[in-house]
Amino acid sequence: MSEVIGFLQEMGQSATLRHATKSSLYKALNAQGVDQTAQWAIIGGDVARLTAVLSASTGLICILAVAEDDGEQAAAQQDICVVA
Repeated sequence: MSEVIGFLQEMGQSATLRHATKSSLYKALNAQGVDQTAQWAIIGGDVARLTAVLSASTGLICILAVAEDDGEQAAAQQDICVVA
């Protein structure tokens, strides 16, 4: 699993990998040691399969912090939403 996470992190940081061909992705995934099921999920853009491979939940957590005006001492309002 750590190979998959490492690859996804690398892919997020690399414009070359984000826009790579399927063949280039396959070579990069093999070089990173990612298992074949995860490779198929990544190359095919199959989020459900990748979620299952990683045994991850599909919940989404987002936090929105509202910026304060300069000089204003009021506490920043934060909205938190959890989507399951």
